[in-house]
Amino acid sequence: MRVIIVRSSSQDPERSALEQLLDEAGIGCEAFPANEIPANVLAAPDETVGEDETEAPTASDNLVLVVVLSEAVDSDDELGKAVMRCAGSGARVVGVWLAGARETTTPKCIEDYGFAVVHWNTADVRRAVIGQEAEWQNPQGARRPTPYLKRNVCK
Repeated sequence: MRVIIVRSSSQDPERSALEQLLDEAGIGCEAFPANEIPANVLAAPDETVGEDETEAPTASDNLVLVVVLSEAVDSDDELGKAVMRCAGSGARVVGVWLAGARETTTPKCIEDYGFAVVHWNTADVRRAVIGQEAEWQNPQGARRPTPYLKRNVCK
């Protein structure tokens, strides 16, 4: 499983704390600013990247994108694009509320493409990242309704 932490440029302290939280959960990760994620991570499954025709990751690669949720995230267009591209390539997208976050609106990109949103807790983050449980929580850890996921109809 490849775990990528994507963040807005203003979230360096939060990224370090999330890396530590994932480490406590026994999960290794890489971190990139939203506009610097390598092309082979964001490529759609039918795209090739670079001269060596590197295959893009697919759902079978177990790519997980973890996003630190804070007030800064909702206004970050690059982060929204990164979430949309990773989800389009089959990645599981997990939002993690920043420790001590206030109740706020979940960013639209997470509502639309997210697998789970959990509070800052090692066990809950681990379950969401490994795909064990698709739970939607508020910043304090209480369950909240799962958002409606619009499905495309195959023809």
